[in-house]
Amino acid sequence: MKQAKVITKLGGFQVQLSTSMSYYVLYINLLFVGMMFWHTTAAPNLRPYAPWVDFWMFASFMLILVAALMILDYKFIYPSRQGFLNKQAYKHDNPAVADLHKILKNQKKIMEKLEIEND
Repeated sequence: MKQAKVITKLGGFQVQLSTSMSYYVLYINLLFVGMMFWHTTAAPNLRPYAPWVDFWMFASFMLILVAALMILDYKFIYPSRQGFLNKQAYKHDNPAVADLHKILKNQKKIMEKLEIEND
C-alpha cells in the first residue's frame, strides 16, 4: 500500500511523545512506586531491625542504585546494543548501504579513468 505524502509535524510530535517524554513518565512512575514500596512493604518490615532507617535514606539508596545501573548500562550494554543495531542495519537491505556501494563503485571507475591510484 502506498503511503500518503503528509506533513511531518504530527509524526514528530508522536516520536517526541513516545520516546523522549516516556523517559520522564517512567522516572515519575518509578518515584511513586518507590514511595509506595517504602510505605507498604519496606518500612514495616525494616523498622523492627533498623528503626533509624527513614524514607530519605531509602530514597538515597535507590537513587544510588539507579545511578550505578545507568553507569553500567552506559559503559557496557549501550556500546554492545549500538554495535548490534549497526550490524543489523548494515546487513538487512539498508538503502544507505546500497547507495554507499554505488558511490564507491563509481569512485573506483572515475579514479581508473583519471589514472589515480587508491591508497
